[in-house]
Amino acid sequence: MVAYIAGKISDNLDTYQYDFSDCEMVLKELNYTVLSPAYLPVGLHKYEDYMNISKEMLKAADDVFFLEGWKESKGARQEHEWAKRWKKNIFYYSKDWVIV
Repeated sequence: MVAYIAGKISDNLDTYQYDFSDCEMVLKELNYTVLSPAYLPVGLHKYEDYMNISKEMLKAADDVFFLEGWKESKGARQEHEWAKRWKKNIFYYSKDWVIV
């Protein structure tokens, strides 16, 4: 199974990597192959460049895990719409729980 992690990055530059890596570690324990926008390089020219790459990663996923605070992110809200449109399995992740 392949999982994509979605969450707040732009407004969370100091700590987003910790949030994404926590979720990634749990998903790997569950034998997922994990796709994460947290690994994209800083410094691409446009926001749209990040979203285009993320869109392709999300397309390749079976399941999409949304981190706490995702609703505060324009990009994560867009990813949620894509996940619904493409009928991906959607989960909401917290360090304390996962909601199916």
